[in-house]
Amino acid sequence: NCSSIEKWVNNFGNHCTRTYVMLRFLLISIFVTSINCDLFQNEQYEVPGCLIVLDVAEYMPVLLGGISQLRSQITYPPEALANSIEGRVIVDFVVNKNGKAIELTTRTNLGFGLEEEAVRVVRLSNFRIPMNYGKPACVNYALPITFIID
Repeated sequence: NCSSIEKWVNNFGNHCTRTYVMLRFLLISIFVTSINCDLFQNEQYEVPGCLIVLDVAEYMPVLLGGISQLRSQITYPPEALANSIEGRVIVDFVVNKNGKAIELTTRTNLGFGLEEEAVRVVRLSNFRIPMNYGKPACVNYALPITFIID
């Protein structure tokens, strides 16, 4: 309580005041760190080649070459072209420790070969290796690919 702290400070002078302030700062830091760990706790599940798959990492993966390089690799499926099908396919995947996309799935079902083409192009892509605490990590990632007939 305050009275015992005041006695402590009066008996030992400025040295104890600094110690008290540092101790208080340490306790607050530990409390804030425990809150942050709970807020940003990643969902974990097993993926081949990855011990843990994170939702957030210190350095998230980035598509090497950018979206323009990805677009240049897309071949519009003939069936979708013949039926004038356009739309967005969202590809969910895990970027592994080598910067490759694994465990690819799609959220949408436009049909006519658009999902298969989106998955093919993402599978060919390379990503900057995700890092967490200075070590390569596996991270969940989603990439929207829009198909538009020119």
